[in-house]
Amino acid sequence: MDDETTDKAIEKVHKIVQKIGYPTKSPDIMNPDSLASFYKKLSVSSNTFFANALSARAFDVNEEWSALGKPVDREAWGMTASTVNAYYNPSGAEIVVSWHNHVTAELY
Repeated sequence: MDDETTDKAIEKVHKIVQKIGYPTKSPDIMNPDSLASFYKKLSVSSNTFFANALSARAFDVNEEWSALGKPVDREAWGMTASTVNAYYNPSGAEIVVSWHNHVTAELY
């Protein structure tokens, strides 16, 4: 590659969002107040599994609709905190490697 192309490639690599470990924004899963605020509209009960499933789905749909017309939240993760996965999202220019502490402890 010529110098100009190399410089542009390096610039592009520096713009890739790296999401490693678990979400620390949208919400911060290590902060109980952040979690409580994020899930305040979610209603669950220990007695009603089906109603909980409906409530969780409605919560997810509301989150999707509330993002409509707003700038893309590049800090948001596309999976739950307990999901173990790794991927590169070229359209979002992001690398995601998620894991949970109990999983890493079992690997070693």
